[in-house]
Amino acid sequence: KNLAFHLAETDQHKVAMEFIAKQLGINPAGDFNPGMKGIIEEGEKVMSKDATDEALDAAIIAGAQKVEHYEISGYGSAACYAEMLGHTAIASKLRTILEEEQQADTKLNYMAKNIINARAQKADNY
Repeated sequence: KNLAFHLAETDQHKVAMEFIAKQLGINPAGDFNPGMKGIIEEGEKVMSKDATDEALDAAIIAGAQKVEHYEISGYGSAACYAEMLGHTAIASKLRTILEEEQQADTKLNYMAKNIINARAQKADNY
């Protein structure tokens, strides 16, 4: 449920970033991102392994956290640069997105610590 909600948020972030790019005269398609591609490929590799459902759930959460941390870094830097360049409205929007990403990471941390990892450990002990 939390992942589905954040996916909807991510769609909103995409629209906001396209709008920001238009305001700045930047192509919203941007450049190829090898860092994010590596995170996705790593997740696909982990998901292809033969493991219990509980272990795969833990791997999904870990992969999602890696994506969140990457996004948090990117939005934080972009907000800082926008502020430095005098684009205060854009910086404000980027900080809002940053806060949403941080909230998603907090939820993932809670899920990992209190639900998913405990289930995976319990399944591993049987």
